[in-house]
Formats: sequence, structure tokens, C-alpha cells
Amino acid sequence: MWSILDGEWILNRRENGGATIALRSLWTGTLLFLAAVAVNEAILPGGVFSLDAARAAVHERMDWYGAILAGTYLAFHSRFSSQWTYLAGVYNQLMATMAQSPDDGTTPKRSETYALWKAAFIEDAEDLHLAGKASFAGVIASLLAEDAVRDAYRVATREGEQRVLRLEERVNSVLGGNAVANIRAYKAANRTQGTENAKQSTTSTP
Repeated sequence: MWSILDGEWILNRRENGGATIALRSLWTGTLLFLAAVAVNEAILPGGVFSLDAARAAVHERMDWYGAILAGTYLAFHSRFSSQWTYLAGVYNQLMATMAQSPDDGTTPKRSETYALWKAAFIEDAEDLHLAGKASFAGVIASLLAEDAVRDAYRVATREGEQRVLRLEERVNSVLGGNAVANIRAYKAANRTQGTENAKQSTTSTP
């Protein structure tokens, strides 16, 4: 019931953001307003419920509606802002840690930890309904292009196999084309080029 009241079902159809916040505020605010008017009319002494009385009560209490809408919008927007800040903080912390301790492939435990951390970031983005936002979709596409991250996500996430496929389709639709596959090919080409450059450097060293 609470999920219906606070408009969480809207998030199952669209990503969180300005328009979604407005829709949820309108839905929840309207329900709360009607409930408040109904309670107020019910407790009035000698009150008799009728359709005409209900319409009159709604008309008389429209000032309540404005206040309730403002309150619900502020609550949903504050929650969205805190979720966005949290997710961005997780990503920035991950990048800062990797900059200090790069994953050079020589420490399996470090590689496994980073893969799990990246998979957890992706799952957080999904749970907060932010994975489809353009600013996060690019990051997620880059992470999904890493086989270790995909494997960690599949294993550590409930219904991971199905979810990773749905998520890849979503970020591809946001970014256009087959973004994940293109990023994977680009990274593979860079690794090959890096290996060839290393070999040439070793060969040319006197």
C-alpha cells in the first residue's frame, strides 16, 4: 500500500529525475489531499457524507492541496538529490582508490575486489533507478564491457544473468547503438596496441 501511495510504481516505468519527481508529487499529493479532506469531513460534528458535500469540501480546501504538493515535491527531490550524491560519491571513491592502487593484473585479490566494487556500483544504480540516466549509463556501459565485472555482477546479484542482459539493453538504448560492445572492442584494441608497444620497446632496448 505504501509503495502505491508514494508512487514507487512510477519508478518501475521510468528513471528517477525531474519529470518523475513531478509525477510522483502530483500522485502522492493528490491522494494525501483527498485523504486529509475526507478525515476532516468525517470528524466534523453532525457531518453527513454526500458527493455534493465532498466536492464543496475539496473546493474549500484547495489551499491545503498547494501546501501538500509543495511538501511532497520537496521530499522526493531531497531524496533524489541524496541518492544522486551517494552514487556519485561511490564512483568517485572507487576511481580515487584505483588511481592510488592501480589494477595492473599482478594482484588477483585486488582485481577481484575492484570487480566486486564495480558490480556493487551498478546494482546500486539500478536500485536507485539511476542506471538509465545518461550521466551514469556511460559509466555503466564501460563497466559492463569488462568481463570480470560482468561475472561478478552475475554471481553476486539476484537473477544476475537476466538482469545484466536487461541492463545492457537499457544503457545501449540510452547511449545509442551497441555501446557496450563498442567499448569492449575499443578496450581490447587498446590492450593489443599496448602489448605490441611493450614488445617493440623491449626489442629496441640495447
